[in-house]
Amino acid sequence: QCRESVDYEWKVVCWMDSKALFGDVNTHHNDTLPQAEGYVHRFGPGLILYWFGHAPIEMLGDGHGDVVLVGWNVPRHFMFPTGDIVSHGDTFPSSSAKT
Repeated sequence: QCRESVDYEWKVVCWMDSKALFGDVNTHHNDTLPQAEGYVHRFGPGLILYWFGHAPIEMLGDGHGDVVLVGWNVPRHFMFPTGDIVSHGDTFPSSSAKT
């Protein structure tokens, strides 16, 4: 369970793409976003993680709301399809683990 009393806007993420670069406007619009839109069409909404941060979010596209962008602030909580929530530092919930 989340230990913080903060409201979250949960987003469905069906895939993650980890980019070992800074997400500048040109690279994002010309390379990353077209690639991500292909993923959205195949797999649904997703998340792009820029290891070295990104340009101001209002300057970057989000694939019509289907792409979540993160850089310095990686989400601290993830909810699995089972409803289990894993927070930073937790181990994988045993009730969701498949044997």
